[in-house]
Amino acid sequence: MALSGLDIYKLLPKTNCRQCGLATCLAFAMQLAKKVLPIDKCPFVSQEAKRTLEAQAMPPIKLITLGSGELKFDIGNETVMYRHEEKFRNPAAVGFIIDDHQSNATIEGQLKKINQLKFERVGQELSVNLVCLKQNKDAQRFLEATKLLLKNTALPIMLMSADLAALKQAAAESREAKPLLYSATRENFSQIAAIAKEFQLPLVVTSPDIEQLGQLTEELNALGVKDLILDTGSKTVADKIWDL
Repeated sequence: MALSGLDIYKLLPKTNCRQCGLATCLAFAMQLAKKVLPIDKCPFVSQEAKRTLEAQAMPPIKLITLGSGELKFDIGNETVMYRHEEKFRNPAAVGFIIDDHQSNATIEGQLKKINQLKFERVGQELSVNLVCLKQNKDAQRFLEATKLLLKNTALPIMLMSADLAALKQAAAESREAKPLLYSATRENFSQIAAIAKEFQLPLVVTSPDIEQLGQLTEELNALGVKDLILDTGSKTVADKIWDL
């Protein structure tokens, strides 16, 4: 729950020095609660209070940037957990899965259509935000298909593979494009975390159990991997909402 102006006031030095530009510390606290002013405006706030207020100011849903360049796509960075509290700022991504067992010509044809695809929904023009490459053949083919994606689309990509050696090869090849890695599980989380950390890439965490998903997230954070997207697996819309 967000701190109120009075909660914040209790953390301030209460000197009414006016160096923040306001007449009283209480007035400054009220502006902090509204997120109008940063805590750095107060020169006398304690480090402990500063840490508390900075942590409070962080959005409950972290910003994750997929891809690089002009077509990079932001998700998260929401200031509220529920839409009725305000509104969500960044829309969900629209993506397609491409299988690496297909021929180069087939993949190139699919990418051409994906790059050009636009459609209208409720007065908004939508386009594709993400291309997912799924491994079904060997590591060499997965690497070749990764290079094919990099050559034929500027869209953000996601690399989907249970073969961590193949995933690492593809991640190294595409690191400049900042691909999303799929996925960390209870069985492989420490190994895939090392790949994500080495190349500074975002990572999907999967578990059908919401409590285990939370535990995995904490363990990955402890390993230094912070850019995480949570996935409870393929479920009905009703079951997905129940997870939330």
